[in-house]
Amino acid sequence: MPWGAVPRRLEAFAIAALGWPGIAQATFAPPIDQPLRHRLTEQRIVGATNERFTSERLIRFSRDGDGYVAHVILMGGATPGQGAGAIFSWMMTAFAGRTLVFRLDKQGAVTAIEDQAALWEQLCTTIAATPGQPADRAEKLRALAAQLRAAPKASRQKMLGSIVTGLIAVDADRLAPGNRTVQVPVAGAPAPLPGTERVEISDGRTRIEVAAAGGVTLGSIAGRIDWRQNREIDTATGLVLAERSERRVMLKARPNAPASLSIITASFDKVS
Repeated sequence: MPWGAVPRRLEAFAIAALGWPGIAQATFAPPIDQPLRHRLTEQRIVGATNERFTSERLIRFSRDGDGYVAHVILMGGATPGQGAGAIFSWMMTAFAGRTLVFRLDKQGAVTAIEDQAALWEQLCTTIAATPGQPADRAEKLRALAAQLRAAPKASRQKMLGSIVTGLIAVDADRLAPGNRTVQVPVAGAPAPLPGTERVEISDGRTRIEVAAAGGVTLGSIAGRIDWRQNREIDTATGLVLAERSERRVMLKARPNAPASLSIITASFDKVS
């Protein structure tokens, strides 16, 4: 991959790993000094192979002028694999048990990350030194770490920032109730996929269903991807309370092979 293509691809990795293409909520008003817990599970099924990745984050928001500070403790997860959650699971592994500090503006966008340069180097080192890999994959991981080190600062901040921004919704003033056609960015697809979006707003919740399908390329192999996502946003706080996404891939060169199915589920709740 050309080095100049690194930022776009890394952003796609982050989106795919977390299941969060850009949707959200206009009003961001998180609970202040209230411990919150976010749980995420990714299940990857190919034929008889069933892999599961789980992670947990503890997060607390506090005021910072007209914005916020988010303290996030990553509780770790499974050994990173090769599925959609690989980049995110590497971050969970690299930063497990550590408190990360993000400064946010009043809309919930990340403006700064404490120790960003050190965090990024720690992520790259973790990827390059992933244990138990065959020689060819170990070489690919070292190459990926080198590409990550070459990524611009803005791309690094966006990727690290996804640890907290994926829990937040922004720009939901565009989300009026009803059905509409949309273009959905999905990792591996050469362009956003055509799809449909359904929005319902009731009882202080914004519920969003998105479905998209189209061509995808994995390496040099062409195929088809079907992607679906359900999300529930708390209208009062702008936080994503729950989500479920499914990503099914069929490769044209292997018509008799089983589909690759990735299922991501997540929930957000208060810690008593």
